[in-house]
Amino acid sequence: MAPRRPIAASGSAWPSWPWCRRLAPAARPLERAHLPLRPWSGGRADPVGARPRRYARSAVAPRETPSAPIRKVLIIEDYYALADIESLLCTMEGHEVRVAKTGDEGLTAVAEFNPDLILLDLMLPGELTGTQVLERIRAERGQEPKVLVVSALVNSTTAPQLEAFGNVQTLAKPFKIKELSARIQAMLAQ
Repeated sequence: MAPRRPIAASGSAWPSWPWCRRLAPAARPLERAHLPLRPWSGGRADPVGARPRRYARSAVAPRETPSAPIRKVLIIEDYYALADIESLLCTMEGHEVRVAKTGDEGLTAVAEFNPDLILLDLMLPGELTGTQVLERIRAERGQEPKVLVVSALVNSTTAPQLEAFGNVQTLAKPFKIKELSARIQAMLAQ
């Protein structure tokens, strides 16, 4: 049996037994284990090898359609992980994206950025809730921009109240990414 001296694998120590060496690559962080470090070139990508078949080319690079105008999307979401996912999704679709973490930041961004679509959470930190932000946007700008309310507070009672503001759709958390993508595309196509 080999001596039990640790080997470094992704910041953790593995005993150097022969069977453990085969497990060490599995301990890599997700981004190193699944995503190439350089853009996909059709051949092998270092250090992780070929891209898995399930990754579509659109997941690596934004779609380039010269006829479609670049749309502006504002994300008002305090949960950074969800804001990053929404931002990545919109960027991959070829939209220009800005993110605001509070209601006050969101109202400032609406005035400066002039978005075509707003993804709005109802539970925001600070003085303004998502509903108050929506009220102020409609008071200042009328029926534009379109708003997609993405919140855990969306239910059969709150959805009609929010949709009464006009040009508003709702999506309850948790949701599927495909559903969010389809809603964003449909709202921007209108």
